[in-house]
Amino acid sequence: MATIDLTKDTFDETISGNDIVLVEFFAPWCGHCRQFTPIFTKVSDNHPDLTFCLVNVEDQKDVTQAKGVRGIPTVIGFKNGEEVHRNSGVMPEDQIEGFIEKVKSS
Repeated sequence: MATIDLTKDTFDETISGNDIVLVEFFAPWCGHCRQFTPIFTKVSDNHPDLTFCLVNVEDQKDVTQAKGVRGIPTVIGFKNGEEVHRNSGVMPEDQIEGFIEKVKSS
């Protein structure tokens, strides 16, 4: 499953309408994001049962501020509409898998 671009109009509905949602907050100009986003997207292919989303912090400042995102990339894991886990910074593929397991077991 491909990643979904979220906006302030689709964020809450997507989070509440899916069991587990992973959201990466990124910016197109961010070097660490350009390194991390392809890894995040690749991992999404391994988990068709989960919803993987992207939020561009430049375009979606309201969502970014509302979620308290201060550094990028940041991944937030939501389970049943609630934030259960958060990580800032680049993660290798195996660390993302570990992050997913933490979200699932929360």
